[in-house]
Amino acid sequence: MRITASAISLNVDDVPVSSTFLTDHFGFREEMAADGFASLTRDDSGMHVVFLRRGLQTLPADQRDDHAGGLILAFTVEDLERRSQLTRPPAEGKHGWDGSIGSRPSR
Repeated sequence: MRITASAISLNVDDVPVSSTFLTDHFGFREEMAADGFASLTRDDSGMHVVFLRRGLQTLPADQRDDHAGGLILAFTVEDLERRSQLTRPPAEGKHGWDGSIGSRPSR
């Protein structure tokens, strides 16, 4: 058996914010999207990241309101120092970013 691709699916509060983070900072692109769903990929890897909005009725009842607790999504990248500067959140209080993927901006 040869595995040609893999995917991880994450329940998030805000699918568009989560998708934008991966497209803007890690070069992913949306392959498919619908209300409460987005599938992202990169052309140089067989990895897919799927974001599902928490509470979707299509999710199994015992998983609908789950967050991705205890999960670490790690990427190996070139030029880590430069990349970490690009993905650093704005200073506290600016743009309402609270540091977590998929979170709604603070008001």
